[in-house]
Formats: sequence, structure tokens, C-alpha cells
Amino acid sequence: MAKGKYRDRKKKENDKDEVWVFSKEDMRGRDPNEVTPAQLADADFERQAARLAAGEEDEVFGFWGKVYKLQQKYEARIPHATVKKKTYLILLVLLGWMGGHRYYEHRWVLGAIYTAFFWTGIPFAMCVIDAMIVIPKKADENGYITM
Repeated sequence: MAKGKYRDRKKKENDKDEVWVFSKEDMRGRDPNEVTPAQLADADFERQAARLAAGEEDEVFGFWGKVYKLQQKYEARIPHATVKKKTYLILLVLLGWMGGHRYYEHRWVLGAIYTAFFWTGIPFAMCVIDAMIVIPKKADENGYITM
């Protein structure tokens, strides 16, 4: 297991942020207030990356963990779509509430779900989230982005 590679990493001179991985043994006798939430989050992300690098599965808990695993399996199967950013944003604004941008992306099932539930307002909320994801993405020299 890649545990030793990621555990007890010390700060290098050129590192801007400290990254610490805490185990139960490390926390014995230590004041929990010394450890910031950002350090714990970084440690958890690094631990998950180590598990994936070692070929192990993600460690998930509860119902939403199972949903996350299903989403990861589904996302791994789908080829990433390359779309024109301007066209995608226009479709997102005009037809996003009923899945127009998802059809353009060739994600037919998700587009059909948006269309089936457009009357609930949930797809509109999802369009706002999609816009927050797409707007900061940098387009290549031809104006394409990868979704």
C-alpha cells in the first residue's frame, strides 16, 4: 500500500501550503484545535489519492457514498464531449431548463431527465450549477471545451 509514501510528509522550502496526513496515532496527545479543517481535508484528499494509486477502491460511507460510487462508474464509461463554449452557453441560457445543452453534449439520458422534470424547476437549478462550471473553463484556440 502507498501509505508510507503519503504519510508524514514534511514541508519543503518551496512548498506554499503545508500538507499533513494525520492518522489516529498522530492525533494521540495532540490538541484537536491545532489541526485546521483545511489540513484535514487535504489529508483526506491525499489519502484517497494514495488509495487510488495503490489500485484500491474509494472509501465511501452511507447512502450518498454509494451514489458517488455509481456516479464515478458512470462517468468513467462516458467519453468526454468536446463542444463549442459559446454554443453551449447559448443553449444553456435559452434551452437549459429543458436539457438543450445536454442534448448538444450528446448526453441523451440526462437531457431526457431534464426534459421530463422541467416543470419542477430542478433542471433550472442544475443549469445554474452547469453555468458556474462552464463559465470559468478556458476554451482552446478553436473555442472548444471538454465536458
